[in-house]
Amino acid sequence: FLGTICSLISNFSVLPKTLHKQHPLLSVMTSLYSVRSVFILDSEGSRVCAKYYTNEFETLQDKRKLEKQIFDKANISSTQTDIILLDRLIVLCKMSNGSFFCVIGDLDQNELILESALDGLFNSLVLLLNGQVDKRSLLENLDHVMLVIDELIDNGIIMETDSEIIATRVALRGLDNDVPLAEQTLAQAVETAKDQFKKAFLQ
Repeated sequence: FLGTICSLISNFSVLPKTLHKQHPLLSVMTSLYSVRSVFILDSEGSRVCAKYYTNEFETLQDKRKLEKQIFDKANISSTQTDIILLDRLIVLCKMSNGSFFCVIGDLDQNELILESALDGLFNSLVLLLNGQVDKRSLLENLDHVMLVIDELIDNGIIMETDSEIIATRVALRGLDNDVPLAEQTLAQAVETAKDQFKKAFLQ
């Protein structure tokens, strides 16, 4: 079942835009690819961690340039969510404890969906790190930070935004690498299903 879903999404993503307009369902499917990038910077705009889901920014220099542009445009004196329009991108970001959290999507993406992803990222880390989301705490727990991002977003698709669910999954994965299928991300679940199929086929 999971393999069928992945196949459908992959096929829809390469169809012409004119066909998307003729078939609203296809537009809904392709809109699943909501996020272009997620990153966290410190109070001076230096990177703590980042993950990109498109090839638009190919080099590290391009990525750092984008991060600096966004940081320079943001209102870092406020702890409220800030919305920035930059070229063909919509950026949602917030500052807390000297850390700058950011989620980027295409300009035509729903900002409420991107905000839910930003809140999911931030609130999950608050839960896992007992409210300590400063640069030092994030770097000391970078494995947890990356696991939160992986649970939140898979290949640009927002998979889960409930911070309690994400934090629980990450905590469980930290205790035991043998994660139950129900607690895995979509990509992990597909790989697990493939492995199980191979074992059953070869036995």
